[in-house]
Amino acid sequence: MSINLPKFNETRETKNGRREIGFRNLRFPVYCLKLSPAFSLIELMIVVSLFTLVAVVVSVSYVGFQGREEVKSAALQVKNDLRYAFNRAKTGDKVANVSPPGGCFTPTLASPTPQPVSNTLVGWYVKFDKTTGNNTSYQVAGNCLTGDCSTSCLEKKFGATTYKLPKDVTVTQITINKDDPEPDLNPDVVNILFRPLDLGVSFHGSGSTTAPGDGNDLVFIDETAGTLVNEMSGSEAIITLTSAGNSYEIHISPLGKVEEVRL
Repeated sequence: MSINLPKFNETRETKNGRREIGFRNLRFPVYCLKLSPAFSLIELMIVVSLFTLVAVVVSVSYVGFQGREEVKSAALQVKNDLRYAFNRAKTGDKVANVSPPGGCFTPTLASPTPQPVSNTLVGWYVKFDKTTGNNTSYQVAGNCLTGDCSTSCLEKKFGATTYKLPKDVTVTQITINKDDPEPDLNPDVVNILFRPLDLGVSFHGSGSTTAPGDGNDLVFIDETAGTLVNEMSGSEAIITLTSAGNSYEIHISPLGKVEEVRL
């Protein structure tokens, strides 16, 4: 049987379109190497560059998407907690079945055994602080007057809970909108006070943290006159939350309406 072998270093086309190169030597009758089309170095570099570009675009898009979702989640969380404080104020919730700091309750000085005394609910408030170190959380708490204000009474905080914002979300701006032509206010701290019944909503600055005897308590009203103190009047308060360049605003009106707006 004869075999049609190619000469040494001679190539030929096969039926399936491939090229073969063959040769003879003394010990092996035939040995064929099949050559297939391949990519050049420049073509490979172009493909790698395109894959790298696509990976960068996808990564940037994912980071932006993650930031948008985080700040959106934070805005909904803050909105719900503001409404929670609003509802507790409107229902007159004093959490009076537990001792301080859980309820609107204080012991009398005349008795060694703590006894409840007369108290009046001032309201429930939410505190925001945009200063570094304090801008990743906010606090919800109640406030009441304990004692007889005709002789002596004290404004006390109760039921305080601190809520952390989602990772990488911070309070970056606080704005109290003023009616034109007055300029808007941009305080570092705002306490949004929801009053009981139909007394409305008021905005108070950092000067509220001046209660005697306890630096953690706040002063919202003049105990003698019964008027609000440290108040920042305005048409609405706006809390701005930011994460990875994405921002949401939470708007609070003096009537208690709360809504979030994507920037």
